[in-house]
Amino acid sequence: MKKSRRKFIKDSATITGGLILASQSSLASDQVKSAQTTAKDIVICIFQRGAADGLHSVVPHGDSDYFAHRQRTAVNNSIDLDGFFGLNPDLSPLKQIWDEGDLAIIHAVGSPDESRSHFDAQDAMEYADFNKNINRTGWLSKYLTETQNSNDSVFRAVSLNGSVPKSIKGEIEALTVSGLKNFDVVTHENLYVDTRTTLDSMFSNDEFFSDSSNVLFSAIDTLQNINPDDYPVDNNAEYQNNEFAKKLKTISTMIKADLGVEIACIDFGGWDHHNDLVESFKLPAQAFANGLLAFYQDMGERMQNISILCMTEFGRRVADNASNGTDHGHASVMYAIGKQVNGAQVYTDWPGLAENNLNRGDLEVTTDFREIFSELLVKRLKYQGDLSSIIPEFAYQGGIDLFKS
Repeated sequence: MKKSRRKFIKDSATITGGLILASQSSLASDQVKSAQTTAKDIVICIFQRGAADGLHSVVPHGDSDYFAHRQRTAVNNSIDLDGFFGLNPDLSPLKQIWDEGDLAIIHAVGSPDESRSHFDAQDAMEYADFNKNINRTGWLSKYLTETQNSNDSVFRAVSLNGSVPKSIKGEIEALTVSGLKNFDVVTHENLYVDTRTTLDSMFSNDEFFSDSSNVLFSAIDTLQNINPDDYPVDNNAEYQNNEFAKKLKTISTMIKADLGVEIACIDFGGWDHHNDLVESFKLPAQAFANGLLAFYQDMGERMQNISILCMTEFGRRVADNASNGTDHGHASVMYAIGKQVNGAQVYTDWPGLAENNLNRGDLEVTTDFREIFSELLVKRLKYQGDLSSIIPEFAYQGGIDLFKS
């Protein structure tokens, strides 16, 4: 089977083991710049892995049954949003984005599949496909494949994690990015030139592979000429010293350096709070909210063409447990951020928390996450093809008016 150039570059970083680290993104060549489009957004997908508690994050303080169910862990001082929902105070930085009209929250959103397995639920969301066959492809990877002629940058899709998430696994995969100085040939400094020469010669007799290796080494060379100090943080934004903030700052630099990034994915783990929800929620929530605010402020008017979508595999049970935590549930929340978001709204068909409205003791899903993905594809990524080729066995209903066209 013929490999795409991008697929080859991704694989070359794997095949050579410790020699090449596919850990950065940078090809600011004329080739990349000319390939960028202005019609579609840069999309940043953030996955809160572990099943973030939507009822603890965005509190339905207007539903009295919430307090009846959460006698140990109820949030009594949420920051009011619309008279019915409020933000957990640990997420208070998000209120600034809300007040600007650039944050929307989708509540009671999730999967029609009722699995409470982290692995199954994450797979369903990342593939946007419930058919458990071994050949499933990530929904974003399908989009990249369907539109590959629109952007030829090898950094079109990047993962800020230690590996490529399943959402962008497929024929066209992302490069993994851990920092702006980590994409290089790794060897002893005295052997650097010889190592590069050897690697290059491995592909020199094949036109396709020679061309591909040239692109790879061009990316490395270009990166080495990029100084992050040339792209300072703007608008008095302040990134904290944690991994999430560092990843967002890396994306910020890549965007400012005009590298042709179209899709970026970040994993943020640590949301599986079976015990001591109130205390264990604080640090990840504060890092999450502060990081998003810093990035939003840093990007400034660039947010006109950036859409952030935050998701989690499922929510938590409505009633807290004896360990002052919450167990695996069903519906949760998603967040959408950007100047092309119809913000300052909580989108929901609220099912209510009375016992007869629950799904096996859980908040019922009233918005299918695939409707949100579809609307993002159509309105912000300007996808004009057959949506069923990306999100199978789903009939898009036109969205919930979350994004501007």
